[in-house]
Amino acid sequence: MKGFALIIVGYQGAGKSLLTKELAKKVHRNRLRILDVYEEYEDFTDIVYRDNEDLLDKESFIEDMIKEKEKMFITEDATFIFSHRGYDERLVRAIVGKRHSENIYIFLFHSLRVVPIDVYDFCDELWLLKTADKEKTVLRKYEGTGIEDLYFAVRDLPEFEWSEKQPVPVRDKHYKVMQIKKGKIDKTVTREPEI
Repeated sequence: MKGFALIIVGYQGAGKSLLTKELAKKVHRNRLRILDVYEEYEDFTDIVYRDNEDLLDKESFIEDMIKEKEKMFITEDATFIFSHRGYDERLVRAIVGKRHSENIYIFLFHSLRVVPIDVYDFCDELWLLKTADKEKTVLRKYEGTGIEDLYFAVRDLPEFEWSEKQPVPVRDKHYKVMQIKKGKIDKTVTREPEI
């Protein structure tokens, strides 16, 4: 494993969880760490962060993001741990330290509007599926980053029905993958996702 931080954005039903489960299947279970807000990872219930009362254990998850090495951390509905109005030093420290920890961080969001800028700035890639974001909001928040172009490209893609039988379309571009460099989209890179 090498350190890597990924943001996946799409509205409910766009395919974020199916895409993420496909990535999780490529990693040995003892390396997976999942914060499953909506109990969507039924095949991974033994490794989901829960406390003694079967509640999500957000604090242990965040602490392990900082302490552990060579793990894949999946945060289903990352708005649960991030405030889009505030700065969380622990989370940013974990993301910035990915090169040393060799952890992979995958953050799922329902809209671009709620992705914290400090998280976006330190991630390596953004995988954008269709969102319900308003054009004006995207333009205001991400002006000059290249995300606005990405948003328009994905918005104009055809609708796609995701299923367990075909969770990741290979040739049909129903989402876009862009690398991020210094807080801006590197427009020269568009490729199929891989970790």
